[in-house]
Amino acid sequence: MKLAIGIVGFIAFSAWTIRIMLAHGVFGFLELAAREAWGAQLFVDLGIALLFAVAWIHSDGKKRGLPWLPYALFTPFIGSPVLFAYLIHREVVALKKPAPSSAP
Repeated sequence: MKLAIGIVGFIAFSAWTIRIMLAHGVFGFLELAAREAWGAQLFVDLGIALLFAVAWIHSDGKKRGLPWLPYALFTPFIGSPVLFAYLIHREVVALKKPAPSSAP
């Protein structure tokens, strides 16, 4: 169930992001941040949130033996779709692991 939600979120948000990027350019958000105080505040707030997300990906990836560096490198440039991709990767790997045995 978690995997399905992650995939739907990834596809929907990525499609929306690509549509906006095609209409306004890759750096269109910088125009908004430069023009509007609220845009600048949201830009800084998003940057802080993404730093926390990258720190979590680093910690979680090391703990689970997952490659965290590609996700950390792309998150500042692409944002949430990268986080969705990491969560999908994490769930796929977890599904492939055998269930713990209850035998002594």
